[in-house]
Amino acid sequence: MLPGITNRLNALVKAVDAIILPAVDPSADLAKEQAGLTVAHLKVLLEQWDKAYVYEVGNYVELRRLAEKITSVAEGEGQTDSTCEVLAKLLADSPTELPFGSESLSQQARILGDAIDELLYAAHEDGTTAFKDQLEQIMVGYGEKQTMRQRVWFKCTGLEQSASDLESVDTMLERIVADTGLKISINP
Repeated sequence: MLPGITNRLNALVKAVDAIILPAVDPSADLAKEQAGLTVAHLKVLLEQWDKAYVYEVGNYVELRRLAEKITSVAEGEGQTDSTCEVLAKLLADSPTELPFGSESLSQQARILGDAIDELLYAAHEDGTTAFKDQLEQIMVGYGEKQTMRQRVWFKCTGLEQSASDLESVDTMLERIVADTGLKISINP
């Protein structure tokens, strides 16, 4: 029987912490720092790996909503029009079912995000003033929501000053599931 991902990650943490790090030359500051960072990243992965797919679903769904809002109000000249058409086509051609794995879903989100970026750059060049005003409001709203999701997702790093004020990862993921209408149990 193969060990589960949690057991494998725990074994890596133990190997670096208990065997590799103590064997590093005490004067090798960079090596000690990198070993410590490796342990920290592995611990974050231990917290996140089992819930990463639902988190990626939330990112993808929010990017789709952002793209839909932007394309619905886009106005401008050549660059704005052409990049808006590309984004609208990307939305129309996107899969009706979500990809199975976190990385596949993340790749879909990157493609969508790149197309949104192109439209933002184009709007700066030849978008109407009204579109730019609406775009600013849309992007600020999206940014606030995305920042909060990221703060919750990465609060396990211990770097968040007001972590106790943030909801739990499970609560955030439950909201994502409810918001998307998916049939996923967060805590089986």
